[in-house]
Amino acid sequence: LLLLVLAATLGIQALSAYADYLALADTVRLVVQDVSLGPQRVEEGEQRILAKARELQLPLSKREVVVQAEPGRVSARVRWQQSIGLWGYTIPLTFEINESRSL
Repeated sequence: LLLLVLAATLGIQALSAYADYLALADTVRLVVQDVSLGPQRVEEGEQRILAKARELQLPLSKREVVVQAEPGRVSARVRWQQSIGLWGYTIPLTFEINESRSL
């Protein structure tokens, strides 16, 4: 029974982390779409991604968010690591979002 409770607790933590990933991935997709319409909005796009990460309480810094407008293409890459665990034991989960769009 104890193992079942531990597994359920870790499962809930992992599901929460993946739900945050999906929410941020949606924001990144929208930012890339918006930047493709106005490539001069790269800095604003980075700020929107960071604001969403703060809202989700994700451990994300400015250097982990890269939005680029290159000739003919807009791309965004976001990487972070989130730990789950119990009683001092942690399991690091690494997340990466890559989104690109042609102009």
